[in-house]
Amino acid sequence: MQQLDARLRPVLIGEERVTGPDEQVSLARMCLHYKHMYATAAVFYGDAFAVRPELANDLALENRFDAARAAVLAGTGQGEDNSPLSNLDRQTWRERARNWLKENLADLAKLAASDKVAARQAARYALLRWKQERDLRAVRNKEALEKLAEGERVVWQKFWDEVDAVLQQTRQKK
Repeated sequence: MQQLDARLRPVLIGEERVTGPDEQVSLARMCLHYKHMYATAAVFYGDAFAVRPELANDLALENRFDAARAAVLAGTGQGEDNSPLSNLDRQTWRERARNWLKENLADLAKLAASDKVAARQAARYALLRWKQERDLRAVRNKEALEKLAEGERVVWQKFWDEVDAVLQQTRQKK
Protein backbone atom coordinates (compact mmCIF):
# COMPACT_ATOMS: atom_id res chain seq x y z
CA MET A 1 0.00 0.00 0.00
CA GLN A 2 2.83 2.39 0.80
CA GLN A 3 4.44 1.76 -2.58
CA LEU A 4 1.14 2.40 -4.31
CA ASP A 5 0.58 5.53 -2.26
CA ALA A 6 4.05 6.76 -3.23
CA ARG A 7 3.17 6.25 -6.91
CA LEU A 8 -0.12 8.14 -6.79
CA ARG A 9 1.17 11.71 -6.79
CA PRO A 10 3.74 11.23 -9.58
CA VAL A 11 1.07 9.51 -11.69
CA LEU A 12 -1.46 12.27 -11.06
CA ILE A 13 0.93 15.07 -12.00
CA GLY A 14 2.18 13.22 -15.08
CA GLU A 15 5.70 12.49 -13.91
CA GLU A 16 5.09 8.75 -14.13
CA ARG A 17 2.73 6.52 -16.07
CA VAL A 18 0.69 3.65 -14.78
CA THR A 19 2.05 0.25 -15.62
CA GLY A 20 -1.27 -1.10 -16.83
CA PRO A 21 -4.91 -1.72 -16.01
CA ASP A 22 -4.19 -3.78 -12.90
CA GLU A 23 -2.28 -0.88 -11.39
CA GLN A 24 -5.07 1.49 -12.45
CA VAL A 25 -7.58 -0.63 -10.54
CA SER A 26 -5.27 -0.72 -7.51
CA LEU A 27 -4.89 3.07 -7.63
CA ALA A 28 -8.66 3.41 -8.06
CA ARG A 29 -9.30 1.29 -4.98
CA MET A 30 -6.84 3.31 -2.95
CA CYS A 31 -8.42 6.58 -4.12
CA LEU A 32 -11.93 5.30 -3.35
CA HIS A 33 -11.33 3.63 -0.02
CA TYR A 34 -8.47 5.56 1.55
CA LYS A 35 -7.88 8.88 -0.18
CA HIS A 36 -11.52 9.90 -0.72
CA MET A 37 -10.61 11.05 -4.23
CA TYR A 38 -13.74 9.80 -5.94
CA ALA A 39 -13.48 11.45 -9.35
CA THR A 40 -9.88 10.28 -9.59
CA ALA A 41 -10.91 6.76 -8.64
CA ALA A 42 -13.63 6.74 -11.29
CA VAL A 43 -11.15 7.92 -13.93
CA PHE A 44 -8.71 5.15 -13.01
CA TYR A 45 -11.48 2.55 -13.16
CA GLY A 46 -12.77 3.82 -16.50
CA ASP A 47 -9.29 3.81 -18.02
CA ALA A 48 -8.65 0.28 -16.77
CA PHE A 49 -11.98 -0.97 -18.16
CA ALA A 50 -11.22 0.57 -21.54
CA VAL A 51 -8.03 -1.48 -21.78
CA ARG A 52 -9.26 -4.68 -20.12
CA PRO A 53 -13.06 -4.95 -20.13
CA GLU A 54 -12.97 -8.19 -18.16
CA LEU A 55 -11.94 -6.12 -15.13
CA ALA A 56 -15.42 -4.58 -15.28
CA ASN A 57 -17.31 -7.65 -16.41
CA ASP A 58 -16.36 -9.96 -13.52
CA LEU A 59 -19.12 -9.46 -10.94
CA ALA A 60 -17.10 -11.21 -8.24
CA LEU A 61 -14.37 -8.56 -8.43
CA GLU A 62 -16.94 -5.78 -7.93
CA ASN A 63 -14.76 -3.34 -9.85
CA ARG A 64 -17.63 -1.90 -11.87
CA PHE A 65 -19.76 -1.56 -8.74
CA ASP A 66 -16.92 0.24 -6.98
CA ALA A 67 -16.44 2.45 -10.03
CA ALA A 68 -20.12 3.36 -9.91
CA ARG A 69 -19.85 4.15 -6.21
CA ALA A 70 -16.90 6.44 -6.89
CA ALA A 71 -18.74 8.12 -9.75
CA VAL A 72 -21.85 8.72 -7.63
CA LEU A 73 -19.74 10.25 -4.89
CA ALA A 74 -17.90 12.47 -7.37
CA GLY A 75 -21.21 13.28 -9.04
CA THR A 76 -22.70 14.48 -5.78
CA GLY A 77 -19.82 16.79 -4.92
CA GLN A 78 -18.08 14.57 -2.43
CA GLY A 79 -14.39 13.85 -2.14
CA GLU A 80 -11.06 15.53 -1.77
CA ASP A 81 -10.88 16.12 -5.52
CA ASN A 82 -14.37 17.53 -6.11
CA SER A 83 -13.71 21.29 -6.09
CA PRO A 84 -12.78 21.58 -9.78
CA LEU A 85 -15.92 19.74 -10.87
CA SER A 86 -18.65 21.79 -12.51
CA ASN A 87 -22.33 20.90 -12.25
CA LEU A 88 -22.08 19.42 -15.74
CA ASP A 89 -19.08 17.31 -14.67
CA ARG A 90 -21.03 16.06 -11.68
CA GLN A 91 -24.04 15.20 -13.81
CA THR A 92 -21.73 13.37 -16.22
CA TRP A 93 -20.32 11.31 -13.34
CA ARG A 94 -23.80 10.41 -12.11
CA GLU A 95 -24.72 9.32 -15.64
CA ARG A 96 -21.57 7.23 -15.91
CA ALA A 97 -22.38 5.66 -12.54
CA ARG A 98 -25.86 4.75 -13.75
CA ASN A 99 -24.42 3.22 -16.92
CA TRP A 100 -21.97 1.10 -14.93
CA LEU A 101 -24.75 -0.01 -12.60
CA LYS A 102 -27.01 -0.82 -15.57
CA GLU A 103 -24.26 -3.00 -17.05
CA ASN A 104 -24.00 -4.86 -13.74
CA LEU A 105 -27.79 -5.08 -13.52
CA ALA A 106 -27.93 -6.79 -16.91
CA ASP A 107 -25.45 -9.39 -15.68
CA LEU A 108 -27.32 -9.81 -12.41
CA ALA A 109 -30.60 -10.23 -14.29
CA LYS A 110 -29.08 -13.23 -16.07
CA LEU A 111 -28.18 -14.72 -12.70
CA ALA A 112 -31.66 -13.96 -11.37
CA ALA A 113 -33.19 -15.84 -14.30
CA SER A 114 -31.02 -18.88 -13.67
CA ASP A 115 -32.51 -22.17 -12.63
CA LYS A 116 -29.66 -22.48 -10.13
CA VAL A 117 -30.53 -21.39 -6.61
CA ALA A 118 -26.96 -20.27 -5.89
CA ALA A 119 -26.96 -17.95 -8.91
CA ARG A 120 -30.27 -16.40 -7.90
CA GLN A 121 -29.03 -15.99 -4.33
CA ALA A 122 -25.84 -14.28 -5.54
CA ALA A 123 -27.91 -11.83 -7.60
CA ARG A 124 -30.24 -11.23 -4.66
CA TYR A 125 -27.36 -10.54 -2.28
CA ALA A 126 -25.75 -8.08 -4.71
CA LEU A 127 -28.99 -6.19 -5.34
CA LEU A 128 -29.88 -6.01 -1.66
CA ARG A 129 -26.45 -4.55 -1.07
CA TRP A 130 -27.14 -1.91 -3.73
CA LYS A 131 -30.34 -0.99 -1.92
CA GLN A 132 -28.41 -0.50 1.32
CA GLU A 133 -25.10 0.90 0.06
CA ARG A 134 -24.51 4.24 1.73
CA ASP A 135 -22.51 5.57 -1.24
CA LEU A 136 -25.53 5.19 -3.53
CA ARG A 137 -28.09 6.92 -1.34
CA ALA A 138 -27.66 10.24 -3.22
CA VAL A 139 -29.13 8.59 -6.34
CA ARG A 140 -31.49 6.18 -4.59
CA ASN A 141 -33.27 7.79 -1.66
CA LYS A 142 -36.39 9.83 -2.36
CA GLU A 143 -35.14 12.95 -0.55
CA ALA A 144 -31.82 12.85 -2.40
CA LEU A 145 -33.47 12.29 -5.77
CA GLU A 146 -35.60 15.39 -5.19
CA LYS A 147 -32.40 17.44 -5.40
CA LEU A 148 -31.77 16.29 -8.98
CA ALA A 149 -33.27 17.81 -12.08
CA GLU A 150 -36.59 16.24 -13.02
CA GLY A 151 -35.25 14.41 -16.07
CA GLU A 152 -32.39 12.87 -14.17
CA ARG A 153 -34.62 12.05 -11.21
CA VAL A 154 -37.02 10.16 -13.48
CA VAL A 155 -34.20 8.17 -15.07
CA TRP A 156 -32.77 7.20 -11.70
CA GLN A 157 -36.19 6.20 -10.38
CA LYS A 158 -36.74 4.05 -13.46
CA PHE A 159 -33.37 2.42 -12.84
CA TRP A 160 -34.28 1.60 -9.23
CA ASP A 161 -37.61 0.20 -10.43
CA GLU A 162 -35.63 -2.10 -12.73
CA VAL A 163 -33.46 -3.15 -9.77
CA ASP A 164 -36.63 -3.99 -7.82
CA ALA A 165 -37.95 -6.03 -10.74
CA VAL A 166 -34.76 -8.09 -10.95
CA LEU A 167 -34.75 -8.46 -7.17
CA GLN A 168 -38.30 -9.77 -7.36
CA GLN A 169 -37.18 -12.26 -9.99
CA THR A 170 -34.59 -13.67 -7.55
CA ARG A 171 -37.44 -14.62 -5.20
CA GLN A 172 -39.32 -16.66 -7.79
CA LYS A 173 -38.86 -20.40 -7.73
CA LYS A 174 -38.10 -22.16 -10.96
